[in-house]
Amino acid sequence: SRWARWCAKAATAASARVPACGTLQVLLGSMVSDFTAQRLLCKPRAEVTQATLNDDRVPSVLQDLLRLGTPFLSGTVFDVLDQAFPSCPDPRTSTRILSGLGKQFALDLTLCALSWHEIRSYELNVYHYSAVVDACARTGAWNLALEVLHAMAQSEVETNTVACNAVISACEKACEWQTALEIVGSMAQGMVESGTITFNATISSCEKVGKWENGLQFLRAMAKNEVRVNTITFNSTISTCQKDGKWQDALQLLSVTAQDTVQSDA
Repeated sequence: SRWARWCAKAATAASARVPACGTLQVLLGSMVSDFTAQRLLCKPRAEVTQATLNDDRVPSVLQDLLRLGTPFLSGTVFDVLDQAFPSCPDPRTSTRILSGLGKQFALDLTLCALSWHEIRSYELNVYHYSAVVDACARTGAWNLALEVLHAMAQSEVETNTVACNAVISACEKACEWQTALEIVGSMAQGMVESGTITFNATISSCEKVGKWENGLQFLRAMAKNEVRVNTITFNSTISTCQKDGKWQDALQLLSVTAQDTVQSDA
């Protein structure tokens, strides 16, 4: 699909422009790195049985994984997960594990847990990939976030707005405004819905590099596509205009704010 082709192109470009994060090397879809650069070759299990395991295991599994520290071997991570889940975990349990690791800023562990699912031929859905994308965004690894989007497309997992928003937010933090703009455009081509959060993050990325024209352009696009605007939207755009000395544009925007109903963030 057009979306899959764009993800592949963007991931390749990101890898060329940005070196790997520290010593972390990610091989999505096959293996995940470890800080010792030693790869553990694991064969997928021939048969996978769907079993719903007790969610009470998740907190203890997260604690065991986080205690591993760094550096660690991927084999140790696999052992922890294999002992806790001898058969395929419930999809919601997998989401909790990936999301829990991501919220602890343990990107390396999150990627390793994702690889464990892939190698064991366990189910991976949009929520799992979105949790990993969010983990990348939390650590500012926008290039890795793009690679995860690419992996989703390769696995024929439908990309959703949440995953795209997380990548855009990561690009915003890294001042990769051009990539953020490309993602929004490709979302439209790939029939992925763009919402208020999508445009707000994109406008904010334009603000950080003083691209006031692009900020205004996206504000107009929101109105054209009937995307709800809020105070964050206007604050980001006004700030962009003010930083570049475009105070007249800021005043005009303020007048629009007074005329239109703006959703409160309170």
